[in-house]
Amino acid sequence: MPSPSWQARNSAETRPDAGSEKELDAEHRQAWDLVHSAQRGDTSAFGKLYGRYVDVVYRYVLFRVGDRELAEDVTSETFLRALRRIASVTYQGRDVGAWLVTIARNLVLDHVKSSRFRLEVTRAEVDDGSTVQAGPEQQVMA
Repeated sequence: MPSPSWQARNSAETRPDAGSEKELDAEHRQAWDLVHSAQRGDTSAFGKLYGRYVDVVYRYVLFRVGDRELAEDVTSETFLRALRRIASVTYQGRDVGAWLVTIARNLVLDHVKSSRFRLEVTRAEVDDGSTVQAGPEQQVMA
């Protein structure tokens, strides 16, 4: 039996009108048609997928990392990984953008983990060989 939240999301009150739902279905099908074309070797189809989803992925990554250059790098790596794995992706009832954002999310998490590791590395930055001069407190107490 479906959960109450699922029923509420799919009730007539929360459902978009039939026209916009059909438009979403058509866009959804069109995106998956591009994936299938890319799987058959059509490079322009992957280019169209890139054009369609690059802004969504970039905004997602930028919101998470807060650095434009890093967001551009992660977005680029997202589409590179998608291109490498395009043959293995299959339809799972979701938009292609969900797959791309999942790749981006994993890359962001990898970056955060590696950054955390780098932040924990200690380095000898203090010069132990230098002499410390007495400050005003030490002069008053002497």
